[in-house]
Amino acid sequence: MNTQILETIIVAATVVGLSAEPRMNAGSSAGVATNPAPPHAYGNVAMAFEPNRGQSDSRVKFLGRGPGYTVFLTATEAVFKLNDPAEPAVRTRLIGANASPRMTPADMLAGRSNYLIGNDPQQWRTGVPQFRKVRYDAIYPGIDLTFYGNHQLVEYDFIVSPSGNPDTIKLAIDGTRSIELEASGDLVLTARSRSIRMRRPMAYQEIGGSRTDVPVWYRVMKGHTIGFAVGAYDRRAALVIDPLVLVYSSYLGGFGWDEPNDLAIDAGGNAYVTGYTESRNFPVSSGGPPAVGGGYGDAFVTKIDASGSSIVYSTVFGGSGFDSSHAIAVDSSGAVYVAGGTTSANFPTVNALQSTFLGPEDGFIAKLDPSGASFVYSTFLGGSSIDEIVDLALGPSGEVYVAGTTTSVDLPTRNAAQASFGGGFFDTFVAKVNGDASQVLYCTYLGGSGDEYVPHLTVDSAGSAYIVGPTRSPDFPTVNALQPAFGGGFLGDAFVTKLSADGSFVFSSYLGGAGQDSAADVAVDQSGNVYVVGSTDSYNFPLVGGLPRTNYASYPDAYITKINPSGSAIVFSTRLGGSKSDGALRVILDAVGNVYVAGFTSSEDFPVRSALLSTYVGGWDDGFVAKLNPQGSVLLQSSYVGGSLHDYVSGLAVDAAGSIYLSGITMSPDFPTLNPFQSGNNGDRDAFVTKLTWEPDPVLTANAGPDQVVPADDFCSGYVRLDGTKSTTPPGRTIIKYFWTNPSVGQAFGPTPT
Repeated sequence: MNTQILETIIVAATVVGLSAEPRMNAGSSAGVATNPAPPHAYGNVAMAFEPNRGQSDSRVKFLGRGPGYTVFLTATEAVFKLNDPAEPAVRTRLIGANASPRMTPADMLAGRSNYLIGNDPQQWRTGVPQFRKVRYDAIYPGIDLTFYGNHQLVEYDFIVSPSGNPDTIKLAIDGTRSIELEASGDLVLTARSRSIRMRRPMAYQEIGGSRTDVPVWYRVMKGHTIGFAVGAYDRRAALVIDPLVLVYSSYLGGFGWDEPNDLAIDAGGNAYVTGYTESRNFPVSSGGPPAVGGGYGDAFVTKIDASGSSIVYSTVFGGSGFDSSHAIAVDSSGAVYVAGGTTSANFPTVNALQSTFLGPEDGFIAKLDPSGASFVYSTFLGGSSIDEIVDLALGPSGEVYVAGTTTSVDLPTRNAAQASFGGGFFDTFVAKVNGDASQVLYCTYLGGSGDEYVPHLTVDSAGSAYIVGPTRSPDFPTVNALQPAFGGGFLGDAFVTKLSADGSFVFSSYLGGAGQDSAADVAVDQSGNVYVVGSTDSYNFPLVGGLPRTNYASYPDAYITKINPSGSAIVFSTRLGGSKSDGALRVILDAVGNVYVAGFTSSEDFPVRSALLSTYVGGWDDGFVAKLNPQGSVLLQSSYVGGSLHDYVSGLAVDAAGSIYLSGITMSPDFPTLNPFQSGNNGDRDAFVTKLTWEPDPVLTANAGPDQVVPADDFCSGYVRLDGTKSTTPPGRTIIKYFWTNPSVGQAFGPTPT
């Protein structure tokens, strides 16, 4: 089985470093030598610069987003701000430079940025173009400066004309504790707890069509000032000084977001990522907090084309508080639906069902048009306390279903299966709104006297909603229950609830044993069977059929449970895991009913098959992804996903071709990547988006020729000639072993063919 990573994104909230070679294991099919096809990588998306059209401080002329940082270009400064708010900005100021240089962008990219910040549409900025380069003309006499993206990193070149003098270039570095020139020629700028590495510079001239390298070094001067020492060169020709890549050395990120929470794909293979970002806030001083104009964090949606080579659009929206999008869906027209939570009273609302913020946190639902540049609608949804939407799904006629967590006793309930708050600190709530978000079709609490939180849901073709989550309530509402009694004590059970299209109970049940059980995700097939995944450490968790299991332990396992359409019986229920902790966080089905599960594991003996990574790499957890047959009885494929520290998979999608999309969190410096941007992240938490596929096993056919009777004398001589033909499907594979059979001794391996 040959496993390929097709596309990988590592995404997070701090610093970038240069990459090591990608680590990818390609397993071989038994008896066949294989050659994996070259992969493609989301990492090829170019870093982009965009003009400031009001989305940042007025001093900023252009801004660009690199992995884990933002660069703000003013007339005389390049300001680098980590997406970690605890880190100060690092400012590189051009001493004695032209205070008003002509700054022009070049090499326009296809992507566009949209900023829908606040509730005043006049202040929104849409269709902001993206460019690969920004040029400063005559920043010094006879010297131009160009900033440009190299993948997701930033480079800058000084172009010294024959009339220019490179000795005039001086950069004052603010916001650092120390500047160190290493023996390698690299310059390391240490801020508070992180550092920026400026690679050893290079310089060259192009004369007569050929390139000549020129010796160049950094000069470190007093007052945290640097310049360049340039060797002998032809002063009749232009000189290019290239400090190479400016590299943050401790945390990998990408595309300007801080934390992606969910992903979706459309029929064309475009990927949509949503979450929250802080990356556009311009720092008012090196040590001070960022300017808050867009809040402490804004929600975002980024669309990446099917090749993974370019961003189609990136839209940031929110208000003056904290805004985070937790869930995303895409319809057939390319319109995008997102939902999450906001603390912003001025969150942008358009054609709103609820235009008033009731706070201190409300849920929100928003629909963006296919361009990502404008809202079709955007609305609050919540009561007077804390409300947050966790999941979203689309109904058969364009309705939007959401599930979330609430502490409000005054939610706008309608046609409610449970009209009042059940108790405890948190209840789950479920709501259905019509296609244009002008009406709540139903809104109901779902909970008992304990806590219910972090629910997830899906919707079938009839408009019924299936909701799962954890509960600590001994009186959770049960209807037509598979398991009517609470079995988990204080530790809790999972719950599984089906609501009809009008919001009434079809069934509602506990699922669990005597230990701690939780449900993390749900899927439904075309027949109405319900698939629930989560984790259990109950010795008596209900198991029916499923995978063979020999390594039970006292730690939690992942589980996959299939329940029949009426909710009255378990079709199969199986544990999946090793001898330590395992948990399933996502489940999805393909067109033929195969079950895909993803999550986390700390088990070195987690069952793997045809794996991208066949061994546990280490750390607290690795992620995993697994594929089961429709009966839940065969593990078709299974692989670790991760590096040597903490990793888990929290997002999962499968396209029509069987390609698998994963997103999640990694703290590993050696997370398996393609074209990675850095080899280490110093333990910080990064996010990733990965696309992979499992290729089918090649069908091996061979013909060893007719049976042959070997005389004893020939056999004992040690030399036997067996004539035959061989073929393989697909072609291009190599047979590496033969077998021969002696009726008296059985089967044995033959020699490698020659």
